[in-house]
Amino acid sequence: MRFNSGETMKLIGPKYDLDLLLRHFKYGEEDNPIQFTLLNDFEAFHKDSTGNQKFIPMTETSKAAIRDAVTNVMTNIPPRSNVLFYFGGHAIESLGNQSIISGDGQRISGSEIQSWLSNTSDPTGSVTAVFDACHSGGSLGLPFNYETTSDGIVKVKKVAHKKQSIPMIQISAARPDQVAYSVGSKEGYYGQLTFGFVQYLKTPADPTIESLVSYLYKHCDPSGTQLPQVSASRKIYGPVPFFCRSEQQV
Repeated sequence: MRFNSGETMKLIGPKYDLDLLLRHFKYGEEDNPIQFTLLNDFEAFHKDSTGNQKFIPMTETSKAAIRDAVTNVMTNIPPRSNVLFYFGGHAIESLGNQSIISGDGQRISGSEIQSWLSNTSDPTGSVTAVFDACHSGGSLGLPFNYETTSDGIVKVKKVAHKKQSIPMIQISAARPDQVAYSVGSKEGYYGQLTFGFVQYLKTPADPTIESLVSYLYKHCDPSGTQLPQVSASRKIYGPVPFFCRSEQQV
């Protein structure tokens, strides 16, 4: 979300990030099994792989609208669905509390988002939540963090004892005390995490959480100013279901 309550708060990247994600997941193309729910506080045009251009209207992005949209998706997903929740916009951290900012300027805490994404009667699916926003790392309170050591080895650390009803991964652009940056290219101005995440999805044949963490550490911000954070509801071994199956909800 660009968050259009003032010019000083307006972000450039989300419009380009949205188009990048829609192109990768083949939004609006025939025979695509992925179902989309879009909430964006700007108008946009999207050109698919066949050259057809689609108009994407601005939608309601209030806290209530986000809550209702997530709840509707989670309570109606078919069995074994893999859900991608993506947020690009502003987030804040205050006294240890992390929140994203909705289109009407309200705070949505990480615990609220986690509860909405867990509101499903079907435990056979999974959720991947991506936050290209400042101060968002670990905001869902998932119990396992994945880190890369100085010699490039990925290690998992238990940081909480919270139980999670549905398998969940959180991918965040920055730690609680860090801001998230964008990078310019010939095609647009993308969030560093979003660009790196999409490039990762294009590369590995057998993606694992270890390869995801390694890739994001190397490519999200090589300077180390912005450290991505990957968290999970449990220790994950082998291929990550979301990245390997075609039945997804975005």
